Amino acid sequence: MKKLALVAAIAATTNLYALEAMTDESLSAATGQDGITIVMETPNGLKIDALYIHDKDGLDSVTAGLTGDAGAITLGTLGTADDMVITTTGPTTITIDADGGSDDGDGIEGASLNVNLNIAAMTVQTGSIGVAVSERTSTVGDIDNYTSGGVTAGSTVKILDSLTINLGNTNVNVQLGTVHQADSALVKLSGTVTDGIEIAGFRLNGTDVTHAGPPIVTHLAGALSIGNIVMRTAGNANGDLVLSADINIDKDGLSFVHTGDAFDIMLENVKLGDVDSATANHNIGDVEILGLDASGATIHVRGH
Repeated sequence: MKKLALVAAIAATTNLYALEAMTDESLSAATGQDGITIVMETPNGLKIDALYIHDKDGLDSVTAGLTGDAGAITLGTLGTADDMVITTTGPTTITIDADGGSDDGDGIEGASLNVNLNIAAMTVQTGSIGVAVSERTSTVGDIDNYTSGGVTAGSTVKILDSLTINLGNTNVNVQLGTVHQADSALVKLSGTVTDGIEIAGFRLNGTDVTHAGPPIVTHLAGALSIGNIVMRTAGNANGDLVLSADINIDKDGLSFVHTGDAFDIMLENVKLGDVDSATANHNIGDVEILGLDASGATIHVRGH
């Protein structure tokens, strides 16, 4: 079930509507093989009012000054224009094939369902990112509270302003059942992002802090602002980012393994402090990180 949920999540975050299924006959004529092809088009894009991730037991830590109250990570603001919006430049094509999976010399034998997703270039606007008081608990039935989205009205503290993320065409290959593809990867992520991945409008917001003293001292909130963050493959003649990664689900959670080349990261127009001031100069400038080689680096995602 976890594997099927991952496939559904990948498809849902790209295109969701206008499904067009081809018959076995038309697919066979087009490609010379049986199977199922699904084409998904979203000419008006996708809009999500808000996305909430609930931590229902919080963090009970005297050191951190927290008491274990339920909280939530928020993307977007329900009931406002602060939405998550995804727009694409074309359709996403999903090709599904079932294979008997005989041993081809690698010692792996067993039937496999191969799902290939060709995802069109897209722009993702995240909506503001913050934290709020959650009204979810471990109580059975609390999922029925849809009115407020399970977040206490007016409790959201914005951490990041809405980000705009530009992504190029991407290919994802998923194998369910028996995994035969290289490195036994459940998901093979590949593709070329034209002009690299660009994240625009990064702004990490601080909060006012008052120390009781004596003397009483108040530090006014500032921010870390980055005009653009651009990631490209190091030495790529076209300035593109070549994607290569393996994604797996195991007993410990979800893992992402970078299998590609080194990359360059450019941080443009970095500012720190009162970045909205019309008079104060808080510009740091541009920051370049060149030739970052993270081949084999693994990111693990799990609950706790």
